[in-house]
Amino acid sequence: KGFEYLLQAVSMVTAKIPRFRLLLMLSSVDKYPRKYRALRQMIENLNIQEKVTLVPAVPYDQLGNYLVATDCLVVPSIAEGFGYNVLEGVTVGKPMVATSVGSIPEVIGGKYILVPPRSAQALVDGVLAVKEGKYETKPLKNFLWEKAIESYLNVYEKLTTVSSQQ
Repeated sequence: KGFEYLLQAVSMVTAKIPRFRLLLMLSSVDKYPRKYRALRQMIENLNIQEKVTLVPAVPYDQLGNYLVATDCLVVPSIAEGFGYNVLEGVTVGKPMVATSVGSIPEVIGGKYILVPPRSAQALVDGVLAVKEGKYETKPLKNFLWEKAIESYLNVYEKLTTVSSQQ
């Protein structure tokens, strides 16, 4: 989902921010062992082992501890559904660099920078801008299940009404 672009950005960010470290949390090491091995190999090939720490997914009740310990969150997605990871990240009040794909531009709030997908340089520029305090801000949005369910029910009701009239 775009981690390779983020890994390519590490050396470029480190050139400007020498103390930069990337904590890369993967959704499920057990579920995607080939992807995990490929990312580890890429870290070795780029010689950035001292700058990157790979962490397997943690239980949801522990996720906030990792998020608040960061200076900046990065979501380098090349495709995105609803963007739950973005919502989880912005709720801790940390600036976020995220790609402008899928629902991300709609759901993101707080302090953020949107960058084009599939670009290590765009991620670098975003992280450097955050370091300088240059980011967009907008209020956080609430996405309530009750409202989503109500919307789905309205759509189903309209569909069944139209279908029964034909």
